Amino acid sequence: MLHCMHEPTYLIEPMIREHIDPCFVIARLAQPWLDLARWRRHARECIAANPGRRGMITIRRVRRRNPCGLACYRCEADLEHGRLMAVRPFAVLDPLDDRPLLTALAARLAAIAHDTGCGAIRIVATGADLPAGALGGVARAVSRAGEHTFLL
Repeated sequence: MLHCMHEPTYLIEPMIREHIDPCFVIARLAQPWLDLARWRRHARECIAANPGRRGMITIRRVRRRNPCGLACYRCEADLEHGRLMAVRPFAVLDPLDDRPLLTALAARLAAIAHDTGCGAIRIVATGADLPAGALGGVARAVSRAGEHTFLL
């Protein structure tokens, strides 16, 4: 009997120092005012932070060395939702198809948010918008234009 195994097409990982400079272009997509020195400082702080409070994840295609997307997050107290994961920037820059990458990145953020006790995620997306129903299986969307809040 022949078993067909599918290789993953992308990897989602915590940001590492080697990806700081290559991710600058993606960060600028989300925040055009950003300069390289500020980006480097912010990325190094996120790498060193407690991942239960603040961090940065990247997504890349398996056969590529550099990331094609990133998300910076921080967990904070929120009057409406208790503990909330705020995500900005959240951006993917991929010439093939952004949608599955955006969905996978959002799903990983939902898993991190759940593990850290957050009751909701607020994603400010730039570039391609989140696909409708991106977190349909794990969260209920209560979104406004340009800002997406998902209740876990």
